Amino acid sequence: MKRICLLGSFSGRNIGDDAILRGMINFFNLAKIDFRLIVLTKFPKYFYGFSPNVTPARSKVGLLSLNTFWELFHADIILIPQGSLFSYKLFNPFYNRVLPYYLITIINSAFAKKPIGLFLGGIGPITNKISSFFIKKIIEKLDFLLFRDALSISLLQNLGVEKEYAAASDIALFCPRENTEFVQKIKEQIGKRNVLGINICKYTSEFLHNKNTTDNLLSPLISFLQEKKDSYYYLFMPSDIEDINQTKMIITEASLKEDSYLLIEKCKPEEYIEIQSICDFFIGTRMHSLIMSAVAGTPFIGLNYNPKVKDFMELTAVSSYCIEYNETALGSLNKVFAEMVKYKSELRDLLKQNVHKQKQAITLGINEKVLCYLK
Repeated sequence: MKRICLLGSFSGRNIGDDAILRGMINFFNLAKIDFRLIVLTKFPKYFYGFSPNVTPARSKVGLLSLNTFWELFHADIILIPQGSLFSYKLFNPFYNRVLPYYLITIINSAFAKKPIGLFLGGIGPITNKISSFFIKKIIEKLDFLLFRDALSISLLQNLGVEKEYAAASDIALFCPRENTEFVQKIKEQIGKRNVLGINICKYTSEFLHNKNTTDNLLSPLISFLQEKKDSYYYLFMPSDIEDINQTKMIITEASLKEDSYLLIEKCKPEEYIEIQSICDFFIGTRMHSLIMSAVAGTPFIGLNYNPKVKDFMELTAVSSYCIEYNETALGSLNKVFAEMVKYKSELRDLLKQNVHKQKQAITLGINEKVLCYLK
């Protein structure tokens, strides 16, 4: 059995991160790999019973702990999934793992000598020269690079790193869907109404470097929701615990308590995708809410607060439904939504085709860069 140690942000608080894990489990099972994922996390209790293929290992914030290094030395391979090398706040371990990864790669190179690589993750945006220095040093010590986005490839070239790489998409596309009793109750409550799914991220201001951004943008979004409430029942679907209060505030401000359902129950990503399939359309901020909407086959509009959102939508050939996260662009939400309604059937077919193409690219990339270490 191959022990695969994961360096990333796995807390059980974000459904997108759970979808990455589910996607990895599904992919490796389909590839008939005998494996165990060692998930380094501050919250190991959440991952007990997550899957027979997952073993949680307690690790402190920032990943730097004796237990982390014990797991690294006993692993067969070390994978860095997710967009883990973001560099908005270089010295804040809650937002960034650049410095821990730098130390880990040095120790691995000198002592553990385990194969280590970027697994369908990203390395940007990069906002300062210090981040550039550390990220370049990390990449130079990785054995393989498998990117999920074009931005990372561009940044790699700008860093002056001459290293072979492969590009694909996000492993969460391999997350299955599941129609559980919990999902069935929601379906029964909603009935046959027209449904619009909504996902809002609390941290848009952090990524856009503007503390007032979120409040400024709520007004046009709330106006849009108020205008459409006679035509749609709203299914608010926060994908991170941190987003729930922000979502409640929007529901209150827009007076939508009687016209909406707020998904605050903890659910699996498989259930989240199945619930999204109830929706006629979806408007989302967090990238993995959009990825899961694509898996569900539900046409979506992406609110682009981070380059990774636009990059995924370009990969999925629906970039015309990506709206920049600013007040002027959000004013066009009605127009873009009307276009989505008009081409609903065509968009469903397009999503199905492009999700299949991206999964083929993922399979090719993993076969080329990773499976040689797992056979």
